[in-house]
Amino acid sequence: MLNLKSFLRLGRSRPDALPIVESIKPSLLPGYFLPMTASELLATTRRQQWLQSLWDYSSLPKDMYRHYYLAPLEHCVMLMQQFPLTESGPYAHPGGMADYMLETVSYAARLSKSYMLPVGAPPEEQAAQSAAWNAVVVYTAMLPSLEYLCHLHVELENGKRWFPLLDAPQEPYRFRFTPEQSPERLQSFGAMLAWKIIPLEAINWLSSWPEAIKTLSTYLTGFRAQSGVINAIVSEAIRLTAGAPEGEPPAVPSMSISAQAEPLLGDALLSGFVDDVSELVASYSEEEILPAAEPDPILNTDLIFPDEQEEQDDTDTLLAMMGFASADAVETGETTPSGESNDPGEAFWQWLVAGCSSGSLTTN
Repeated sequence: MLNLKSFLRLGRSRPDALPIVESIKPSLLPGYFLPMTASELLATTRRQQWLQSLWDYSSLPKDMYRHYYLAPLEHCVMLMQQFPLTESGPYAHPGGMADYMLETVSYAARLSKSYMLPVGAPPEEQAAQSAAWNAVVVYTAMLPSLEYLCHLHVELENGKRWFPLLDAPQEPYRFRFTPEQSPERLQSFGAMLAWKIIPLEAINWLSSWPEAIKTLSTYLTGFRAQSGVINAIVSEAIRLTAGAPEGEPPAVPSMSISAQAEPLLGDALLSGFVDDVSELVASYSEEEILPAAEPDPILNTDLIFPDEQEEQDDTDTLLAMMGFASADAVETGETTPSGESNDPGEAFWQWLVAGCSSGSLTTN
């Protein structure tokens, strides 16, 4: 009986032992962060204020707002976790990437109310498309911030690398900044994530207005300068964002737009060339005469007129073998010396060739 009581007493003491087991469980390792849900990440007062501002300036009804705006925002924040935006600066603190994105979206939604979109459309069309263009502004302000994830190397507690594709890290993680990637890689990575995060229903809805979905696609794929007023709104939102990274171009460390770099490069060079020529011409007075440029015989004849140069070379060679000067040498006042320059016959031939070349002698 005593043994039974002892056994039961030992059994009752097991719940009391649980805290001991928990206390000896390894704690979070230094430098690691616990993964958090979107609701936990958005629970701060400041982030709730940004969400409230987005709702206040949204043109969508409540249900569409939750599905088209709030769900993508939660997805972005879940991927951004506690990552800073940059290694240094006002957004270098844990969670700085999400702060930067939410603040930019809040400003962009507010600024969009100052524009009637699409530009140039009749007022009734602008009123009918107001909600769609508001969504374009929100998405273009929200999704390019995902490109900053490409600068991070994230390692889970088990040693495996985590890639920001669809889900949050499943266990504690740590991270470090990697060398800056190429603009092409940033744009392709950001565009891939963007089209995964935008709800399919939102894409189908925006497709009812081809200009709206075209502008959104143009911006997200890196052609931001070609996005017109949308690019202006997002750029202004980034400028207004408190403590935005100094020198950063809109939305991405500009990487932007390597895709339009080729067509734009020629325009930029041509513009600079015209300016230089204008300055050069202005530097000379009207009385001054610019000397004629002497063409490079190799550049202008070998590459452009190879047959003509070959024919001219053959003529010069033949005249040289006969002891005569070439026509070019005669025109420039130069003669080809020969070993018999005092010979009267040689002098006669040179006089004859020079006269024929200059046209002073008439031949039958």
